[in-house]
Amino acid sequence: MTSNTFEIVLPAGEITGLLAESGTAQLRGIPFAIAERFQAPNDIASLSAHHDGTKFGSISQQIPGMMENMLGFSPSDMNEDCLVLNIFMPHTPIPNEKLPVLFWIHGGAFTNGSGSMAWYDGSALAQR
Repeated sequence: MTSNTFEIVLPAGEITGLLAESGTAQLRGIPFAIAERFQAPNDIASLSAHHDGTKFGSISQQIPGMMENMLGFSPSDMNEDCLVLNIFMPHTPIPNEKLPVLFWIHGGAFTNGSGSMAWYDGSALAQR
């Protein structure tokens, strides 16, 4: 663990989170379900191992749009195992602390976008 990371233990497993320059705490690329190609997703009960939540997860297979190309989209980040979520918090989590939650899914018309793109960063909202 480095000075810009933290550890959190959840019922589903342990996650290393990122303390961002914005002052927020972030858990990135947390798997929430798994699915075979063209099949309905199934919830996961636990993480298979200690999860590195300092990196965004894979994005779905897609043809990058103009904005993705302008912002340095990398096709190497695409993978069908892309059912992941990101959590942005105002500070490092404190046990039993209750914080408000905003659940948001980006648009994209099933053609482009991902939770790892810079314009979907939740830090500004988490700081408030």
